[in-house]
Amino acid sequence: MRRLLFLGFLAVAGAVTGTPADAQDWRPAGSTPRDRTTVQLGRPIPSRDTTAISTRQTTDLSNPGPSSGSLQTLKPVGLAQPRVVRASGFGHGSAEEAYNCGVVSEGPPAGGFLGEPAGGLGSWMPTLPSGDYFRSYVEWQPFMSDQAFNSFVSPVSNPLLFEDPRSLTELRPLFIYQRFPGKYRTITDLGSGTTRAFSGGDLQFFGLQARLALNERVSLVLNQLGGISFNPDEAGPLGLSGGTSFAEIQFGPKFTFYRDDCTNTIAAVGVFFNIPAGDQKAFQDTGNGGVTPYISVGQKIGNFHLLSTFGYRFSFSDERSESFYLSAHLDYSIFDRIYPLVELNWYHWTKNGNRSGADFEGQDLINFGANNVSGNDVLTLAAGVRFKITENIQAGIIYEFPISPRDDLLSYRIGADMIFRY
Repeated sequence: MRRLLFLGFLAVAGAVTGTPADAQDWRPAGSTPRDRTTVQLGRPIPSRDTTAISTRQTTDLSNPGPSSGSLQTLKPVGLAQPRVVRASGFGHGSAEEAYNCGVVSEGPPAGGFLGEPAGGLGSWMPTLPSGDYFRSYVEWQPFMSDQAFNSFVSPVSNPLLFEDPRSLTELRPLFIYQRFPGKYRTITDLGSGTTRAFSGGDLQFFGLQARLALNERVSLVLNQLGGISFNPDEAGPLGLSGGTSFAEIQFGPKFTFYRDDCTNTIAAVGVFFNIPAGDQKAFQDTGNGGVTPYISVGQKIGNFHLLSTFGYRFSFSDERSESFYLSAHLDYSIFDRIYPLVELNWYHWTKNGNRSGADFEGQDLINFGANNVSGNDVLTLAAGVRFKITENIQAGIIYEFPISPRDDLLSYRIGADMIFRY
């Protein structure tokens, strides 16, 4: 009886206290290692590693180590360095999540009214519709036109003197039709003493301009190359006959000394050299030529654009008259494609020439060398529109007429051009 009681006591004590062997053989239920991914969300960072996170943190519970009466502290195995990943906020998450990712405002819709690209705003990039129409500022390439001011358009009227301040590479065919007032006028050749008369008439100019951007600030401009047809309506037996001739040549360098694409302000200085390379019958051979220094500025205000050019036309000889001019341009952008515009052109003659006996001049296309024009002013108004077919191909047309009491040879003018720009 005593032996049975002793054995029973040992069994109860063993069940209550256990043995070292019991602790050594202990295993948790479900001993398969549990995987946990170490991820830290944060603001977007430069893409040092765009691969998906593959290293995983694993806690090994299958081998707690030697028994000491309690479980050993568990340690992670193969812990990866925490990585910062981009949260899917822009275009894929809530506005709050986008803000937490550093997106404080939504970007402009790519393509404007032409729609956004495939993939939604989350894949927004400054991609372009066909024809580079909405092209934004890109890295400058050799001879490329300045891309930081693509919202501007070039002036249309007074194209031989009204210069765009941007550094551009382009070809620009021009056509001008000008009608003369129906007034009786006489002009005398001071060399031969011959007097001719005319009443009304017209002229046509067919020309090509070319510009080459050497960089975003320096460019070369060929702004007059072409032919002119001068057709006065003869008055009596001494009528002025006119004729068709190669036009004067005008070219020179331009330096864009100020360009701020944050305020959309740009300014340039330049100079035109004039070579009288044509025929006397169209008054394209007056004197020994001249030089025209000028300054041109531009400013964007909302959807409006202001351009202006001021210059002075110096003569290399006494035969040509001298003058200064001021041209101003205002346009309004409609979808960055259609630009209704108005332009003012003011010519003020400061010095007489000694080639012709006359009291009128020919504004931008003809220098008669008139001996009675000093102090005269002609102010004209032009209204028209420029179309951006693409950013690289543009067209413009204007109707111009005088608004000052003096009109000289301008009853009205129609001008048109095409721009092929790189």
